[in-house]
Amino acid sequence: MSQIVKKMYVLSLVGLTLFGCTSTQDKPEVEIPEPVVLQTPEPIINSEDQHLMMVFYMNSLQNGDLVVADPGLMNIIVFDQNGTEKHRFGNQGRGPGEISEISTFFVFQDDIYIGDRSQAKVLRFNASGQYLSSLDYLSHRGSYGEVMLTDTMSYVSASMGENGSLLKWHRPSTDSTAFWGEAFGEEYVFGDLSIQNEYLKRGEIPPSAMNNVRFTSDGTNLYVFSNAHAIVQKYDLNGSLIWQRDVQIPINELIFEDAVKRANELTMPGVSASFSLVTGFKVIGGDVYILSNHVDGHDRSFLKVSANGDVEAHYIIPTAPARFLDFTVNPETQTLFLTAPETGEVYRVSLE
Repeated sequence: MSQIVKKMYVLSLVGLTLFGCTSTQDKPEVEIPEPVVLQTPEPIINSEDQHLMMVFYMNSLQNGDLVVADPGLMNIIVFDQNGTEKHRFGNQGRGPGEISEISTFFVFQDDIYIGDRSQAKVLRFNASGQYLSSLDYLSHRGSYGEVMLTDTMSYVSASMGENGSLLKWHRPSTDSTAFWGEAFGEEYVFGDLSIQNEYLKRGEIPPSAMNNVRFTSDGTNLYVFSNAHAIVQKYDLNGSLIWQRDVQIPINELIFEDAVKRANELTMPGVSASFSLVTGFKVIGGDVYILSNHVDGHDRSFLKVSANGDVEAHYIIPTAPARFLDFTVNPETQTLFLTAPETGEVYRVSLE
């Protein structure tokens, strides 16, 4: 591992300022293109007509089919791109191939994976819904519970600063672990969330968010997004950092200000306002896509980042009645699909 480069990030209500050293792999804040305003997304799937309970997570298969995870029914539903259901699978339970919790959901090498944290397993299904195998699953208690495969026998999870790192690599079959990346702050020890809220009230990044990350993989490289700092990183599958980019878009400041506002409005002990700059981060067709978080009354940002770390496109998703959570993209048709859990719908809009 390269020598740790310490960074201190100080956030205020009037903006976000980054202090610290940079390594030879760092690059100054990347240029963000002028935004392209998209048409208002149109709904193509709704929970009432399609007999769904929750429309949360979504991915796509190589043939373009949409794969939606419904944590309410513990079902995975496959739709075509027009919203017509093709088949569904999944049973609630704790037996082989059964689901008790959908903690994370992704497609890897065209198989469908469900991270079930309550069973401590990653369940693997083929595109037809046939249960294939499982992988033992551990994640830091203070993280979002996300995992991402580096191959079919190994995965990474957020280390939350353990051993000065961002990621922890696991190979359960050999009980092997390794630490990847350099932490942005001290290790987070899970505890009273109201303490975390005090940091936000003061306009500071809470320790629970300091090293929390999202990640995605194309089977060749692992891409990482820092939820608190808007840093995008690319690693090879041995854990070596290839590049990192500072991706600051105007809505980042609004998202943090909104989190500080919510933190100061909270009165219930033992809870904290959530803080994350994004709700979705995926590599699709060789490009990385980033969906910004939601702020009431403001448009969303959606970025396309090349495999070299350049921001190739900045899209604006107009303010809509729905709050979008997850997404997928069809690169061939240049279509963006979005889930809206609160309304139980899936939307689509052209990126052209």
